[in-house]
Amino acid sequence: MIDLERSYPFVDRITFGFLEPEIDGEEMLGMLGIVVNVDPPQALLQEGELHDVYMSDFRFVEVAGNPFPVVVRVATTILEVALTSPGSARATVWTTLHKSSTPTSGWLVPYHAVRSNNAAVSYSDGCTGRVVESLGACWDAVVASSTLTRPPSTSARAMVPTPGLSLQVTDQSGKQWTPSLTQVDVNIGLIGYSKAPIRMTYDWSTSARGDSGALVSDQSTTPLPVGMHQGTSVMRDTWGNALKESDGSDLRRAFGLCLYQIESTKDGEYFI
Repeated sequence: MIDLERSYPFVDRITFGFLEPEIDGEEMLGMLGIVVNVDPPQALLQEGELHDVYMSDFRFVEVAGNPFPVVVRVATTILEVALTSPGSARATVWTTLHKSSTPTSGWLVPYHAVRSNNAAVSYSDGCTGRVVESLGACWDAVVASSTLTRPPSTSARAMVPTPGLSLQVTDQSGKQWTPSLTQVDVNIGLIGYSKAPIRMTYDWSTSARGDSGALVSDQSTTPLPVGMHQGTSVMRDTWGNALKESDGSDLRRAFGLCLYQIESTKDGEYFI
C-alpha cells in the first residue's frame, strides 16, 4: 500500500471492497478491488494536470497471493452540504450503549438534526428527551432519551451489509421503499470529516430532507437493523465531475451509517 500512496499525488485513504461499475467502469461489475481515494486541490484538478497521473496506467496489486485491480476516485471536500443544517429527522431505533457497564438508552437519531451534545429533543408522539450520548458530527449520530413509558423491548442484532442486499426503508410520510444496497465503504458522503465510520449507499432516489434518521432494514420475514439513513450525495467520476443519469441529471445515491459498528465499538444493542 505504501507504493500506491507514493504513486498517486494527494492520496486521502486506500480502501478494499466491491467496485462500483457506474463509477469505476462497467468492466468492474462484481469485482473486488483496491480503491485509491485522492483529494487534490480543485485548481490542479480543473486544469487537468493530474488526470494523466491518475489514469495513465491500469494496474493490479497482489494481496495474499491474489491480484486485485486498482481504481482511483477523486474525493471532494464535502458532498452532502445539507448535513450542516439543523432540522427535523426520524428516530431510527431504540438503542442501548455500554450495556455491560453503564447502560445508556434512547432513540438513535442523526447528529445533524440536533447540532449539540446536550440538546433537548421533542418527538411527534408528544414525548420529550435530551441527548444523552453523542457519537459526534463525524458519525452523525446521537442517542436521545425519551419520556416514552414503554420503549421497544425485542432485542435485534444489526446485520453486516453486503452489496446487492435488498433493503427496506420508510420515509417521513409513512411510505415504504425497497432499494438495493450498492456499496459499503468508509466515509461515504462525508469525505471532509477527519474520521471514517463505515457507510453504505443505496438507490433510494426519492429520499428528501426530513427522511434522515429513517431505519434501513433488510427484507427478511423479521427485518433486522442495517443502517441509519443520513442523506443523499452526488456520485462523481475520477475527474470529480458529477455522474449523469440517462436524462442528463446528476446521479445521486442515498447513504447511511452501518449500524453494526455501533453495536461492536460501543457495546450496543438494538430493540425493535
